[in-house]
Amino acid sequence: MTTPTESEFLWHGINPQNQRVNGVFIASNQSVAREELKRCGILVLNIRLKPAPWFHYQPRISDNDITVFSRQLANLIKVGIPLLEALDVIHKGLRHRGMIKLVSSLRNQIKNGDSLSQALAQHPANFDNFFCQLIATGEQAGVLELLLERLASYRETSAALKKKVRKALTYPMAVLMIALAITAVLLIWVIPTFEALFSSFGANLPLLTRSIIALSNSFQQNGWILMLVPLIGYGLNRYRKTSSTFDYRIQATLLRVPLLGSLIRKSVMARFALTLGTVLAAGLPLVDGLGSVANVCGNAVYQQALIRIRNQIASGQSLQFAINQNQLFPPLVVQMITIGESSGNLDSMLIKIADYYSEEVNYLIDHLTSLIEPLLMIILGLLIGGLILAMYLPIFSLGNVVT
Repeated sequence: MTTPTESEFLWHGINPQNQRVNGVFIASNQSVAREELKRCGILVLNIRLKPAPWFHYQPRISDNDITVFSRQLANLIKVGIPLLEALDVIHKGLRHRGMIKLVSSLRNQIKNGDSLSQALAQHPANFDNFFCQLIATGEQAGVLELLLERLASYRETSAALKKKVRKALTYPMAVLMIALAITAVLLIWVIPTFEALFSSFGANLPLLTRSIIALSNSFQQNGWILMLVPLIGYGLNRYRKTSSTFDYRIQATLLRVPLLGSLIRKSVMARFALTLGTVLAAGLPLVDGLGSVANVCGNAVYQQALIRIRNQIASGQSLQFAINQNQLFPPLVVQMITIGESSGNLDSMLIKIADYYSEEVNYLIDHLTSLIEPLLMIILGLLIGGLILAMYLPIFSLGNVVT
């Protein structure tokens, strides 16, 4: 992956074994690329800027790719391999095109004199400010491999938590969407067939059947309105991303939803404690750490609360006092933070808080799943069963009608 100031160059040359070789080199300009190849023992015969393809597909680099990269780099540095050589080893073992470009770019930037944190900062799409801050701290303290390990562990724990919450919310939504789609198909294409059949008998139909037929007719006449639903949903989601006020109101509303609100609160508490504990264990100041936590907490309501808490601490107040003034944080968190500050073990106490709330999230997800499954069955039974019953009620009395 190239940075905005870098380009890809195609080159042909002769290696020290007098063999013709070629490849792609990422550099800020052609002179730098030629000089770097010469330093590697390559006699450059031809080098030119790689033309831009008419269609460019860039494989997406996932969070897991960055986590694995962090773990690999930590392990290699831990056994005494220099940073550049460690990047070379990782680069040779990669198969993901996006990661190959990313590691190649990092390697070239470090060869040109940048530190690892400076090189990472040139790729904000893959390495956020929190990641770069911890790497810079590790470089200054001489414990880079330790910070890389902590970052990898943090990202693994955080990803597992997000996956569990996403799974708990995705399953019922998917089932409901399928149920609504089946209902729409029955109303638009199946019910009209029964309506034609019943009309031929000229009998009075049960109230439930008449209601379903009226609903079916409404769907057929105004079915195009259903096509607007996904468009409206997409538009609202886009507006939420651009309007902080609208996003805040949506997330504040979700926090008040029974069970769902509790799940969101506990997952945010786990992420808050895990991130802040990791930051403090790395040696970053509390004020800077809270700024990083606010950016990754995943909820606009808590983000604004953490920014206010950071400002209070910057003005001289303690963390437990600032958090105690905010109703979003439960008494257990306040008490444990108070103990951690008093004993000088705030980072380890925060990790314990994170472990506790991670377990709470796991329990709540299991509890929600056990409640949602029978509830979904009831909803499906009412939707699909109601439609089928409405269509078969007249058939049960068909003999009387014919007579």
